[in-house]
Amino acid sequence: MAAEWIWYPGEFEIKQLNELGGKRYLREIPQFPVWPSFGLYPSVKYGKEFTLSKPTLLRIKADGEFSLEVDRAGHFLPCTDGTLALEAGKHSLNVHVWNTEGKIPCLYVDSNEMWTDDSWYCTLLDGEFIHVDAGGFFDKDVSPNDFRLALQRRDAVSVEERAEGLLYDFGRETFGFIAVEKGNGKGKLKLYLGESKEEALDFAECELIDEIDLAAGQTQTRFTRAFRYITVVKEDGADYEQIYENFEYREEKLQASFSCSDEKTEKIWKVALDTFHLNTREFFYDGIKRDRWVWCGDAYQSGFFNRYAFWDEEVWKRTIVALSGKGVPTRHINTIVDYTLYWLMGFYDYYRSTGDKGFAQRWYTRFCNWLKFILDRTDEDGYLVHSPDDWVFIDWSDCLTKDCERYSFLQMLLCAALRQASEIATVVGQQADAEKYLSMSGSLKAKINADFWMEEKGAYAYGIKDGKSDGRIFRQQNVMAVFTGIADEGQSKRILQSVLKNDAIPKITTPYMRFYEFTVLCGLGETAYVMEEIRKYFGGMLDIGATSFWEDYDSEMQGIEHYAMYDRKYGKSLCHAWGATPLWIIGRYVLGVDTDGVNKQVTIRPWKDFPHDVTAEVPAFGKLIHIEKKANVWTILSPVNGVVCDGERNYALVAGEKITVSL
Repeated sequence: MAAEWIWYPGEFEIKQLNELGGKRYLREIPQFPVWPSFGLYPSVKYGKEFTLSKPTLLRIKADGEFSLEVDRAGHFLPCTDGTLALEAGKHSLNVHVWNTEGKIPCLYVDSNEMWTDDSWYCTLLDGEFIHVDAGGFFDKDVSPNDFRLALQRRDAVSVEERAEGLLYDFGRETFGFIAVEKGNGKGKLKLYLGESKEEALDFAECELIDEIDLAAGQTQTRFTRAFRYITVVKEDGADYEQIYENFEYREEKLQASFSCSDEKTEKIWKVALDTFHLNTREFFYDGIKRDRWVWCGDAYQSGFFNRYAFWDEEVWKRTIVALSGKGVPTRHINTIVDYTLYWLMGFYDYYRSTGDKGFAQRWYTRFCNWLKFILDRTDEDGYLVHSPDDWVFIDWSDCLTKDCERYSFLQMLLCAALRQASEIATVVGQQADAEKYLSMSGSLKAKINADFWMEEKGAYAYGIKDGKSDGRIFRQQNVMAVFTGIADEGQSKRILQSVLKNDAIPKITTPYMRFYEFTVLCGLGETAYVMEEIRKYFGGMLDIGATSFWEDYDSEMQGIEHYAMYDRKYGKSLCHAWGATPLWIIGRYVLGVDTDGVNKQVTIRPWKDFPHDVTAEVPAFGKLIHIEKKANVWTILSPVNGVVCDGERNYALVAGEKITVSL
């Protein structure tokens, strides 16, 4: 075992989230989060009881001021040189750390027999003692307050001299510090950034501008920026030899791979992976240019993508914890009603995928606090009610008006969250809670089907207005009915024909909601259709030069029309996490890999009609499953046990043993 830094649970996430929140800009104007932010606790007391077999010298370091209380209350000992000598025998040690500098008051103790790890307890001096948090900070000289992502130099692939200035093209979407080499120490360099060439050359309306003040000795931008193109304008005698990027990224220990005999499918997968990696950082971001925030709807989907990309449990957990704030809800997460529900569902999905019971136990109280916050906003029918200052999102769509009293979409999410809450309660041994939530979920499901299902139309209505169903049919709520299990098998088949295959129903255009639509269609046996849609939708972006997948795409648009959103000429994000949907569809429904974290096994149901040969590696529990397909023969080598299904028969999958199946 090795000593590591420890801190009060949730504080690392709050610190990182606060630092992130101050880095979003629209041109030169900071854009701070529009939901509650929280400060760090300045005072934390850490404690442990232990037994030493021989006299031991403890080496103690804190990020902040600290005092030592040894063996009995009020027995304080000095520690001016960072060491404490103790005799053999039983001891107790309390270390009170104080830091008011905007940093986490954290602790590091090391010796041959006793050290800091997650077995320690801590308190805010509020009478509550809980297990500390720890996670990978083993260097005594690098505390959690020193956390940084990795950097890598990247040079532009071309430089073009324009009337406006020097235009640098880095060849692809990227995210990092813009740096200067051998500046002359005079004037400033004005930087106009663009995800497209047009944006970088449009000084008046580009979303991001920055500068490097050579006269002040500055060598790179203060913050990381998202861009592909940069136009550099020299001011007041400024000059330099080279502009380059310090690309900032998270070093992933594990990474999926996918090669395919169909070049377009392979490229779609690889661009989806790159899109997701750019947005997998301290947390799961929504987009790297705009908003570079942590939105829960995006983060929920990122959990699905992560399973087929990096299996990065640390970022996954950190995102869930950060979004929950201090665990005392006063407003919906990100101010959006749906997103609070997605947070509850994401909490469950993390557990179901990884089997991390310790995480469920540690954060169960916080989970219940958010569930209670939701339930306190339900009416006598158990329906979730939104207040005037709540944002009901559902999806970006002009047809989805927000004038209903009750939305079927939200009730479906609530029903799923309650059912999943029952499972979480069972896991942590709270059986009374489990029975209560399961009963509430069942009652709500029956109510939804009674009030929103329209038998004659084979679909669910959008909402209740003026006390009655509005009868409007959109894809969004019907997709969610199938996704959450509100619709039974018969209803799902009706929805497939009456809604999902009905061209009269307004199309879903956002990758965000297409994630759910594609998932549902694959589950209903329409994988061939989904893969063709992926080739058209995501392949369509590639055909017009995209190097990462966008927030939204409309094939009817032309030229710079593609870049506009939110009434801004370049407002659309051209690198958005929810654009990574192909990772999920290919991993889950083409390769057929599904992880059961509770039982630590995998089920693999390959799509036997996939027409192309494949060599792929898919993460599972921190390891890689190797899959090959040639003609109709699938060869699988898995590091964990499971089963391979062909629709009729099941074949045992034994860890470390290769299995070959003809489908």
